[in-house]
Parts: sequence; C-alpha cells; structure tokens
Amino acid sequence: MLSFFLTPYEDELLYSVIARYHFAVGNSDFRDTLEEIFGTRNKVPSIYFPSGIASLSARLPESVSLTPENLINKHTLFPLYKPFLPQERANTIFNQMIFEKGNGVYAAIGMAAGSICARDTLVYCPQCVKDDMKNYGESYFRRSHNTQGVFVCFKHGCLLKEYDASYKTTSRLEFIRLDSQRAEIDTEEYPDYYGKDFIKVAWSINYLLNNPVIYMNQGMVRAKYLNLLDNKGFLTCSKRIKQQELLQAFRAHYCNDFLSYMQSEIYDYDENSWIKSITRKPRKTVHPIRHILFINFLMGGIEEFFSLEQTTKPEFGNPPWYCLNPAADHYLKPVIYDCVITPDYKSNEPVGTFSCQCGFVYSRKGPDKNIENKFKIGRIKQFGTVWESKLESLIMEGKHTLRQLGREMKCDPKTIVKYATKLGMEAYLNSTMKFDDIVTKNHDYDNKASEYCKDVLEFMISYPDCSRTAIRQALPKQYRWLNRNKPEWLEENLPPKIRRGNVGVQKGRVNWEIRDTTILFLLKSAYTELIQLPKPVRITRSLLAKRINKSALIEQHFNKLPRTNRYLEQITETIVEFQKRRINTVSMDLFLDKGEMNEWEIIRKAGIRPEFISGVMPRIEENIDFFAGISNMPADIHFDDSLLY
Repeated sequence: MLSFFLTPYEDELLYSVIARYHFAVGNSDFRDTLEEIFGTRNKVPSIYFPSGIASLSARLPESVSLTPENLINKHTLFPLYKPFLPQERANTIFNQMIFEKGNGVYAAIGMAAGSICARDTLVYCPQCVKDDMKNYGESYFRRSHNTQGVFVCFKHGCLLKEYDASYKTTSRLEFIRLDSQRAEIDTEEYPDYYGKDFIKVAWSINYLLNNPVIYMNQGMVRAKYLNLLDNKGFLTCSKRIKQQELLQAFRAHYCNDFLSYMQSEIYDYDENSWIKSITRKPRKTVHPIRHILFINFLMGGIEEFFSLEQTTKPEFGNPPWYCLNPAADHYLKPVIYDCVITPDYKSNEPVGTFSCQCGFVYSRKGPDKNIENKFKIGRIKQFGTVWESKLESLIMEGKHTLRQLGREMKCDPKTIVKYATKLGMEAYLNSTMKFDDIVTKNHDYDNKASEYCKDVLEFMISYPDCSRTAIRQALPKQYRWLNRNKPEWLEENLPPKIRRGNVGVQKGRVNWEIRDTTILFLLKSAYTELIQLPKPVRITRSLLAKRINKSALIEQHFNKLPRTNRYLEQITETIVEFQKRRINTVSMDLFLDKGEMNEWEIIRKAGIRPEFISGVMPRIEENIDFFAGISNMPADIHFDDSLLY
C-alpha cells in the first residue's frame, strides 16, 4: 500500500496525477513509479484510457477514497465515448480498464482506426495555467483540453497550446508533468467567424466528461436521433431518412472551413459518409466529435439532448422493449433497443418491428395502451438461430409430439414442420399424434402422391423422348419426393435407363434435343411465376435464364437450343412493352381501389421515367377511356378484366 497519494484536481487526467506523484516522491526511474502504483514494472502508461485501475485503487491509502469507477468516470476519457458505443462493448472496455492490461482498448473504442484531429503532444490553456498557479501553486493537464477535436478552452475561449515535451519523442515509460515554467502563458483567440463553433464543441465535451451519461448507449442515442429527425420533417411516412435534405440542412448549419478543420467534411452522394453511418442502423462506431456536431445541429446543445426524456414516439413507449423469444435465456426481459415504426398500409396505424440480438424479430400494431400490450406478438418475422437451435435439440430428444413442440416453442405445429424441414430434421419428428393429425397427414401425402405422379406422366406425354435425367432436371421437387416416398412407382413408370457401352467413348456426349426440351419446360414454369407477381417485373432473357439457373448454358449454346430461343423471342419484353404492361396493372389497381384514375396517378404509381412518357401516353389514355366506359356499364353486366390485356 502507498504511504500517500496526491488528490486529483477537477477534470485532471489520471496520467497527469501519476506524473505529479512521480515528481513529488522524487523517483529517478519511472519503472519504480509504475511498480509503486500498479504493482508491476512492465507497463506502458496510457494517457487517455489507462488500465489496471483496480490495482492502483487497492494500493491507495485508506484516507484516499478513490474507487476504480470514480477514477474512470472523473479522470479518463471513457465518459465521452461511452454514450456512443454499443452497451456490450462499453461494458467490455470498462472492465478492461479496471482489471486487464488494456491492450485492445484503443482498437475497441475506435481510436486506432477512426481517430480524427489526432495530436502528438499534450495541450493546455495558458489562462488555466495562470489560474492554477494562483490557486494551487502548480498546474495540470485537463481531460477537456486533451480530447481529439478540441482546439480552445471552453472556459476562457482561448487557443490551446502544445506542451513542448511530446510523448511521441520521449520514453514510452515517462510520465510528462505540466511544468508552469516551461508553459507559454500568452493567450490567443480563434477568428470570430467560426470561433463560436469551436467553443461550443469544447463546452459539449466538457459537459459529457463531467456529467457521465451512464445509462445511455449507441442504440438509445440513435433512437433520440430518429425522434428528432421525425419532428423536424427529415423522415418519410415509412420512417426512412431523407438523406439529401438532411445533408443540405447540415451543411447550411456549419461553415465548410469549420467542418474541414474538424476533419468531418461531407460530400454529395457519398454512401459511406459519417452522417449516414450515424443515422442508419448501427454497424460501426462514429467518433464522439461527430456525434456532438450532429447533436448541436439537431438540438442546439448537448445538455438539452441528453435531458430529453422521450427517445421515440410514444406508440410503443421508450426502450428497452421485451424479447418474446421462448428459446432465449432472456425471454420476457427488456433487452431490445431496436424498434422500427412504420405505418400500416391499410389503417395507417403504427406498426412496430422489434429486433433482438438473438435473431428474433416480431411486430405488432400499436399503440400500446397498457403493459399487457408489450407482451403481444402480431407477427413473427424471423425466429433466429437461437430459436432454431432449441427446436433442433427438442426434436432430437424424440419425446414430443408436434402439438407439444408447438406449445413449447410458442408457434403452430405447421411452423414446427416447416422449420424441421428447413433444418433437415423432418424425419426425426415424433409421429405420436392425435387421430385427426394422422388423417390430415395421410390426406396431404395422398394429395402430393397424386399431384406429383400426374406431373411426371404429363411431362413424359409432352416429351416422349425425354430421359430420366431430363425429368429430374425439369421436375426436381416432384422427382425428389417420389424417389423418397414412392421409389417403386418411379422405377415402373420412368423411361428405361440409358446403358452406356464404352464409358470412355460416351462420356461428354450431350443429347441437345432433350436438353432443349427440358430448358423450354423450365422456362415456361418460370415465365408463369414471373407474370403472376403482384409487382410486375420486366421479362428479359437474362432474368429468365437466371431464374432457372441456366444462364451460362443459354448464353453459350444458344445455337443448339432452337425451341428455347424461339420461345424467348416470343415472351421477352422491350422497355416500352414492359412499361405498357405495368401501366395496365396500375390502371386495374386504381380502378378497383377508387373507381377512377388520372394520368399523373398512373405515371407516378407505375414509376414511368420522363423519357418514356411520350411513348406510353397513348396506352394511358386508352386505359382511362376504357375504365371510364366500364364505370358507366349497367350493374348486371360482368366485367372481364382479361379484355384489358
């Protein structure tokens, strides 16, 4: 235990306290000071994020009440970074500073890769040095001065000066003390045209350092951002950020020279700009200076931002929200900080989508009117790996029926079957079920057997020269099911196997006629699926080929596939043809929804670009006239919508 220790001054870096201690005890070797303070000689001092603080605290005299938490929150830069980090990473860094060597702290906190306005020396305020000498007889290095992005003293508004002893040129083990005799005490001020912005940044940093926002984390800060952006009109009705409008407003708020000085420039159409990283779903950390710039733009002050109680619109209350994943160890616990609110497409009521780190994603329609609503699920959008892992283990036990599994996993038995099939564990499902379940399963089996056998027979009738390989490629789902459940039927009805006499000679020969037939069959199925999509897509050669996973074959051997090429020429669409088909679909939707339509409505909903409007305008006018005539038809006359196409 140390016989004595210096009392840290307000806002003093712990590094500066140890430097003053080294000078006070008169040690000639810095390793002696390290051993006295931390109990080891093999340690490199850290200015901003010291580690091994538990060892230091344990060696302090009983008269000095400095806990590790007190030292970290009042004498390191951790409180500045903490609100803008994910909660789990902030906890890890905090524990590393207390107990471990702290080798990975700088990388985890983002200073190694994302530093801005970095310095090679410690800095000080000349006026603060004068005040310190008058009040204490010595001076010290402050946290609020030695933070990246701070160039002025928040208290005096004067330019900070670099100390003439740099930790980049001195020994790595040396603790640099602020010697007032070596400090320049002539004050300088920044130009008025953006000096106020520098002072505001410095004041904001001082506020965060000396008023630790312990409860905040990256997710909660982003929730506040979205709430403020919504109130200022920077969100669409679907809660998407109007990035270009936000960018223009931000650049109008700050001087370009100031942003350049802060190494926080923003360029047009830069998808990786820091302002987009701040406002989008957190995937990486952003430097606190940039958060402060953004907060001052939104709120005008850091204190107002963190005192703002409402972090999101009140439809679902404030985070955290409850995880409703029955397979997670945090089931029914408030651990979710990610909620996206969108309007319901019919009623326009808010719909909250809650995403947990365990992979479970659910939604419900709001607003929440009581505590019971917070435990309701409207729709499960994603079960996640934790849920699937538990289902897999329960199935492997072989003790549960489908209904029991459904009750355990809080879902329908059909969902159990679906995910068991996805996990490749359908064969392990326990067959012990009630009679009605068995009847239903047998009925489904008979239906599939009948349908799949019919598909195979119809294909063989249409293409009498096809081989087994062609059938397997054209009807993969049907072939797999029949091969697994009715192999005898397949063997009796499939064409005879092709016996290859000399494998060495026959290898590599392709029956292009059969292959052409097989690909044509696949293309017809793919075309039927595409043409029935609710949102039209343009039918192109490449899309169809990609849809059946035969792109290379169709492109490289098109001269060997005559039937396929003729079919593609018939069904593929030019841009104008696709625009006309999309106009038909939109016209029908508008007619069914409103009973009337205008030219501008069709153009906007169909997404017609300006250069194509003149080419499709006749079709738009035809549709308007056609549906106007339909509206005037007698009620007893049936309208056949195929007439439109």
